[in-house]
Amino acid sequence: MQYKLKQATLENRAGDIFTEQEINGQTMLVPPSGDIARAIPLASMTPTALEQFFEAIEVNPDRAFVPAIGEKYFFMNSRGAILDTTNGGTVDDAARVKLGNAFKTESAAALSIKFLEARSELITSPLNQFKPDWANGFQEVEYEVPDGTETKQVEREVNGETVVEEVTTPKFKIEKRLEPIIVAWYIAFNKTANRYLAVPAMGNIAPPAIAFYETEVLATEAYINQKANYKAYFGGYNDRDQRAVRSEEQRRHHSDQAL
Repeated sequence: MQYKLKQATLENRAGDIFTEQEINGQTMLVPPSGDIARAIPLASMTPTALEQFFEAIEVNPDRAFVPAIGEKYFFMNSRGAILDTTNGGTVDDAARVKLGNAFKTESAAALSIKFLEARSELITSPLNQFKPDWANGFQEVEYEVPDGTETKQVEREVNGETVVEEVTTPKFKIEKRLEPIIVAWYIAFNKTANRYLAVPAMGNIAPPAIAFYETEVLATEAYINQKANYKAYFGGYNDRDQRAVRSEEQRRHHSDQAL
């Protein structure tokens, strides 16, 4: 799971994406810089605070279902047929659960077939073959920062006489810092807003996305062209398309009319 920062802080900009990671047995929200020391323990945030500062976005849908012993579940056989059985704790049951081939309902199993088909098509589509340069996800930025003060003697005329005064002014120095830059864009689903979003990937941490794109425009166009597959991949969510997507569709409509 990833979280989009709603408002700027002293260290991060609004819109920055935090990635959920397990670190030393604790679930942490890691900032786009990848700096573990600045990661936020998820347990330290109340549900209200989490909702106030972050929007949860789905990147890699998880459909894992673990039936209890004696519980009925559905699975797909090697021919793609959906069958039901009861978890008897057998090797076959354990293998299905491990492979993600165990579903609470028949409709969930049917949806998974669509998910697997969509996943395959998204992976192989020519639209989705951009390879981000994660090794160069940072750039050196120069900042002017305070560096004490300096005192100078300044001459000025007062009533026809030259007066020397001492004037103290702040000094500054140039400090270089490594800042994460946008390396790629990808499509994610915002559960709170019920929208599919083109999200920037920053720094050298690759989010678990199905595909990456060089620009936001290309990501938006790829979503439009593969909307059915993206919806199947994210579990069949019906979305209110983001304004960027709607704008792109309107632009295309007007362009077609012009032609």
